[in-house]
Amino acid sequence: MNFLHRTWYWLSLVVYLVVQILSGSFRNLGQTLRRTDRAMILQMPLRARTDMEVFLISSLIAATPDSFVVGTAAAMPGSPRGDQPATLFVHLVGLESRVEAVAHLHDLEARVLRATRGHG
Repeated sequence: MNFLHRTWYWLSLVVYLVVQILSGSFRNLGQTLRRTDRAMILQMPLRARTDMEVFLISSLIAATPDSFVVGTAAAMPGSPRGDQPATLFVHLVGLESRVEAVAHLHDLEARVLRATRGHG
């Protein structure tokens, strides 16, 4: 049963990525024609704990046409301010608000974690 769940999560992640690539391409086309740019850089603390999870999340962000990872900060366990998770700095174009952008990124992260861990 666990194998079927993980297979389903991986398949749903691939379908989600294809939809994001297509919708991002059309959104970029519309922005090019209208010349409306809404760009932002967000700091995204991750729930991902392994290098593979961080790599997958940042690679999938870069694969969509309207976003890419500008930089990363490694996790700092035992730091003076408490354990700090790994952080991505993501450049996004075309989303209406910061709330929408954060929701978009956390949705992608949850899908990757479900695919790699079997739960999000």
